[in-house]
Amino acid sequence: FIMSLVIGGLSIRLVFDKPTLPEKH
Repeated sequence: FIMSLVIGGLSIRLVFDKPTLPEKH
């Protein structure tokens, strides 16, 4: 449960952190 929230938060943060850059995994 907590891990899911952390992973989801990190994913969203990464997406909104650099929206101008192309998708990089």
